[in-house]
Amino acid sequence: MKKSTLTNINHIKRILKEIKIINDAMNQFEIIDINEFEKSNLAQRVFTQCITTIEMTKRLLSDDVKNNIKKFNRIKLAKTRNIASHDYDNVDMDIVYEISIRLIDENILSELENEIKHLEELQKKEEEEKKQCNQ
Repeated sequence: MKKSTLTNINHIKRILKEIKIINDAMNQFEIIDINEFEKSNLAQRVFTQCITTIEMTKRLLSDDVKNNIKKFNRIKLAKTRNIASHDYDNVDMDIVYEISIRLIDENILSELENEIKHLEELQKKEEEEKKQCNQ
C-alpha cells in the first residue's frame, strides 16, 4: 500500500520536532561535550527517548522518501532504539550522544526540510490533478 504524501510530510515533521527537542535539551542542560552529557541523567533520557521516537517514525516513511534523505538514513538509529526499548540500563551513552550530534547537524536538518518542501509541491500537484479529474 502506497503511503500518502501528506503522511510522509507529517512523519518528517515529527522527526524534525524530535530533533528540535534534542537541540533544545542540549542548550538547556548546557551539554557542550560528552562529559557534560554523561553527568545529566535527564538529558540522557531525553536524548534516548527522542532517538527512539525518530527511529520508529523513520520506519513509517515510504521507501521513495527514505531514498531521498540519504544523509539522514546514514545515521544508525535502530540499534539504539532496540536497546533503549528492551534494556535501558545497557544503552551506550557515547552512541546516544554521537547520534544526537549527527541529528542536529545543519546538513541533516536542511535535507529533511528540503524533502518536506519537495513533498508539499508534490501534494499540491496531486490535489490539482484530483480537482481536474473531478471537473
